[in-house]
Amino acid sequence: TYDTRDIKSGTLLFIKGNFKSEYLLDADNKGLTAYVAEQSYAQYTKAVGLIVTDAKKAMSVLAAAFFGNPQEKLTIVGITGTKGKTTTAYFTHAILNSHSHGKAALFSSVDNCVDGKNYVESNLTTPESFDAFKMMREAVDNGMKYLVMEVSSQAYKVNRVYGLKFDVAAFLNISPDHISPIEHPTFEDYLYCKRQIIANTKRLVLNSDTDHADLLLQDAERNNVLVTTFARIKKDEIEGDACENDNFDDLDDDRINYCAPANDDDYTELLTPDYIAMPVENSESHCIAMRDSSEDDDYEDNDYEEDVHYCPIDEFALSIAGDFNYENALAAIAIAGELGINQ
Repeated sequence: TYDTRDIKSGTLLFIKGNFKSEYLLDADNKGLTAYVAEQSYAQYTKAVGLIVTDAKKAMSVLAAAFFGNPQEKLTIVGITGTKGKTTTAYFTHAILNSHSHGKAALFSSVDNCVDGKNYVESNLTTPESFDAFKMMREAVDNGMKYLVMEVSSQAYKVNRVYGLKFDVAAFLNISPDHISPIEHPTFEDYLYCKRQIIANTKRLVLNSDTDHADLLLQDAERNNVLVTTFARIKKDEIEGDACENDNFDDLDDDRINYCAPANDDDYTELLTPDYIAMPVENSESHCIAMRDSSEDDDYEDNDYEEDVHYCPIDEFALSIAGDFNYENALAAIAIAGELGINQ
């Protein structure tokens, strides 16, 4: 445990953060066996001290081992971004839970669910590492196959997810937030912490419209992470002389044409979205389409644009307000696609 109130016979205590030494005064009487800390507390307890350079990292590593490395038995999705994490997590969880017949767990800023059906109010966006691995153990014991997690910048700042690898991570967006003396001193620090998820995932689902997308792609390239991109295409981006979208609103049409600007940027091609969502004429619905790269027309002359072809997948509508939620839903659909779930 990392809470002295939970000490009992045989307890290993993790001492981290703003710890007050007087918390240990009654620890021996409660049965404290050992503690992990960055300094000795021998004057306060007879328990064995395991002195480490980073107690939070140590807690994550030891908690994973203590609970039998449950993360290895789950397909784990991590979702980060300044906005939309919770909504996207719930969309993704709903898809995976439906696909697996109730075998998807969820860690979010609102609720945690370790059995696919019962939800308990959460205290943190991303749990402390000890709690996270404990809940993963419960999820595995309950027969869960998937886990969807919100991953905050603080989770990397204070090593709550140290050593945890994601099967798929989604990066939704980034803008200045959580900048304060007690969170992130600068936007650069905030962005740096957000970016750490890329080095800790097998696959990345990236909003190609987000700020600093080129930097995120460089991170993915450096860490050999496979990238799938998505974007919500607005009406003013698909109607105009540059694009031939005469049949755009006909979902029975075999192909949708979208013109992506071409330039000399090395990452322009990678930022052309693989999944798009776009409004359907005279409807509250959006169409989802997936890029058919086999038919892309590349122009060597940068005076032209690249004609990118998309195959419509389906049409859908949301019961919650906000056009931006179609972007969150598209992220969830792209995540599911990366996990091989296409229905």
